[in-house]
Amino acid sequence: RPGLWGTRFAVWAPHARAVSVVGDFNFWDRRAHPMTRHQDFGIWELFLPVWDLRGKKYGYSILPQDGPHEVKTDPFGLEFVHPEGGGHDAKVPECDEFSRRAWGGTYSWRDADWLVHRASAFGEETWASQALSIYEVHLGSWASGRLEKASYRTLAEPLAKHIKELGFAAVEFLPLSQYPSDESWGYQCASGLYAVDSRLGTPDDF
Repeated sequence: RPGLWGTRFAVWAPHARAVSVVGDFNFWDRRAHPMTRHQDFGIWELFLPVWDLRGKKYGYSILPQDGPHEVKTDPFGLEFVHPEGGGHDAKVPECDEFSRRAWGGTYSWRDADWLVHRASAFGEETWASQALSIYEVHLGSWASGRLEKASYRTLAEPLAKHIKELGFAAVEFLPLSQYPSDESWGYQCASGLYAVDSRLGTPDDF
């Protein structure tokens, strides 16, 4: 909100009778932070001013038309905890631009030289006239056996070198979004579509 920093929660649950924010910061007590419904849209909303909740796990306690309360993961969560540490729990973002402006700190992009090179070496006409061969890869599986501790940062250079040596011109990643089960390779349809996979690091690492 203008002039007031805090954390805003919102979720679309048009048929719910009641919705509350629950998380590490309120002991997962649905009575602590009930949300307000916007009647026209079915969106439930709550703003918690001042609190620095970055990195805290949270969810939504939803009371349906029939049955007891259920805790649901945020379908639009931007960051998730590592699956080993919390299943499939969303966490209040630490790497989004709103958090940066509120709590200080910036992310410094370091690709200025590459952008200049790309513009000169791969202009629109040149880019469109080049042959395209695509290397498809699942990051976690590719790193298995190659790297002792895989992350977005440690994967970048060896993967690029590998693809270049094979003669591919582009890379296509299997889903990089958050997913609950390792065996699904990211094709498991669940919430987490708006968050990068925390198994390999943070959005800044990505």
